[in-house]
Amino acid sequence: MTGLVTMLAIVAAAAVGVAAGLRRLGLRSEGLIAGLIVGVLAGPGVLGRIAPAPWAHAVLGADDARAAFDQAVSERQAYRVAATAAQIPAESIDAELATRDQTIAALRTVADRAMFDHARPWRIVTTSLAVLGFWLGWAAFRPVRREPIDIGVPAMLSVSCWAALLPAFATVVVFRLLGRSPTDPEVLTAAACLAVAGWPAAGADARLLARLRVHGLAASSAAFATIIAAMIAVGARLAGGTGWALVALPLAVFQLGPKPRTIRTRTRCRLVLTVAVLPIVTAFAVLRSEPWLETPWIATIALLLIAGDGRGLGWLLGLGLGGVNATAGRTSDESPTPPSVGWSTALIASGAAGAQVVFAAIAVTLGGVSSGLGFGLVLGAAAIDLFGPVRRRMA
Repeated sequence: MTGLVTMLAIVAAAAVGVAAGLRRLGLRSEGLIAGLIVGVLAGPGVLGRIAPAPWAHAVLGADDARAAFDQAVSERQAYRVAATAAQIPAESIDAELATRDQTIAALRTVADRAMFDHARPWRIVTTSLAVLGFWLGWAAFRPVRREPIDIGVPAMLSVSCWAALLPAFATVVVFRLLGRSPTDPEVLTAAACLAVAGWPAAGADARLLARLRVHGLAASSAAFATIIAAMIAVGARLAGGTGWALVALPLAVFQLGPKPRTIRTRTRCRLVLTVAVLPIVTAFAVLRSEPWLETPWIATIALLLIAGDGRGLGWLLGLGLGGVNATAGRTSDESPTPPSVGWSTALIASGAAGAQVVFAAIAVTLGGVSSGLGFGLVLGAAAIDLFGPVRRRMA
């Protein structure tokens, strides 16, 4: 595993360097763009094509097992061609091919198990950084004070349910149209990744929400929506998925842990999150993804729209049906036409790039979704991160 550990260290250093460089150029993002760039360059789509043997040795491992599997597949194809040319009876060819298929299936099982064992450092580091990232995402923001206007629990429940369940339902519908069952564990896991809400707003976003008197509503709704996403992940587990959903539960309530109390400490937490943790997690999540051949692009395009517009629409509907309207943001010294609480809150609070990439990274490394679908989920999160400044300007 020395090659894999070395590869992970190089990718992590490159992701941090690119994220820091983009910040110097003025791209104030959560670092997902940097991680995606490094992950694609270091993955099978670029580096894997330039140096396929060293890349596969370092990242995939199990050289002997993979070679035995590839040789068995080649021999099966050669036998079929030779047997057909020699006019061997079809019954004999089918019997021999069935025997060879059994051998190939056994060799594939051995190779998959060997690659799974080889990837243990990748899974451990990615999962650990994802847990750290989720905690930093909640810890990097100041505590929310009680709003001057108590909007109430019904409004919070309305916003939470719409913000989580509308993107999740849209995800299931998209895969159903593509021929996938709604109870497919991978579909439910992808729905959980789209249902998770963003972390509470900070900086200018927090000040705008506070001026609209919905800062506390946005934070509490995001927490409850994340718990709903974890419940969807539990459903994926009950449907036969992998055990990554068990990790989602502590992640969903990790906000209950200790929080930094000073502004300086929260600022440092935010810097560590955006310059180090999220870029590295993003790069590791797509390190084994083949974006050009394995990514389901039709589903990916739909997930891109759901991740941005679907979440925003869910927040908007939840606010409207929960009784939150523009009058909640009025104060005595405001202009006669204050910003719309609905649109402003939806545009700001629907930016769940960091939380989505954390869930997607765990899902990919623990086998909840395929590497191709995982790349689509990470790409959707990166798109949210890229268009974050535009969304804030619109708000």
